[in-house]
Amino acid sequence: MLPCDRNPLWTPPPWPGGKRDPLSIACETPPPRRSPEQRYVSAVEVLRHIGWLQGSWLKDWQLGRLACLEEGMQVDAARLRTALNLLRNWACEKVLRPHEAEYVVRTPQRQTLRFSRSGEPATE
Repeated sequence: MLPCDRNPLWTPPPWPGGKRDPLSIACETPPPRRSPEQRYVSAVEVLRHIGWLQGSWLKDWQLGRLACLEEGMQVDAARLRTALNLLRNWACEKVLRPHEAEYVVRTPQRQTLRFSRSGEPATE
């Protein structure tokens, strides 16, 4: 059994012309590690790697200038959910262990950063 809540019935939406969705390919190729010792990849790094999150928007989010990361994304919420499902499936196939990380504002107050406009715990 895989160590995550992978949905075996979930498949990516079809891509026109019967080709593979470029997003599926991108999510199967994680971003390069910053160092050989790094043994993890974060969803935020993957979103930057596939070009959906610009570095300036990420910095604004980290500094608390954006209400949520979703505001800085280059795609809509449905496409973002698809990408995160693909990433989860890729991680499960590689038998990677999920780990929850806390993201906080880079200010003395250290408030928790939000990922979505809804703020729902399941999404966050």
